[in-house]
Order: sequence, then C-alpha cells, then structure tokens
Amino acid sequence: MPRTSNLPKYRNHKHSDQAIVTLSGRDHYLGPHGSTASVREYDRLIQEWLARGRTNKQELETFAVTECMAMIAASSPSSTRCFRGTRR
Repeated sequence: MPRTSNLPKYRNHKHSDQAIVTLSGRDHYLGPHGSTASVREYDRLIQEWLARGRTNKQELETFAVTECMAMIAASSPSSTRCFRGTRR
C-alpha cells in the first residue's frame, strides 16, 4: 500500500488569493498563490517545521507566571490593573 504524505497542504486563501499553509495550528501566508516566491516560502517553512520535529517550538516557549507578573509590575506599576479589574 502506498504511503501518503502527511505534510500540510499548500492552499489558496480564496478571499485574498494568497497561498497559505497551516503548521501546528497557525496559518502562514506565503504570497500570491501559484507564484514561485510562495512555493519557495512554503518549502522553507516546511523544512524548518520538519527540522523542529513538526512543532512550532519558538511559539511554545512560555514564561513562568511569576516572570510575567514581575514584567508587568516593572513596566508600569501605577497603571497596572489586577486580574479582577481593580487598580492596585
């Protein structure tokens, strides 16, 4: 039985006539559908995606909650709202 390709499809976004591919749940617009540049961009994104193990590890990196809270507090303590919507 022939093996089918599990690569994401190069598709046409009909409303904008842009080429699009979805990698790990995120849409990537590649340029005008059918253009050489969009096909090259598709190939580049697929190669990077496969090299990362079929994930967007760059997007998966997260901060710890305490790091986020520290960044918020350091940026503008007087105008920062608590999560309940009240001012500190």
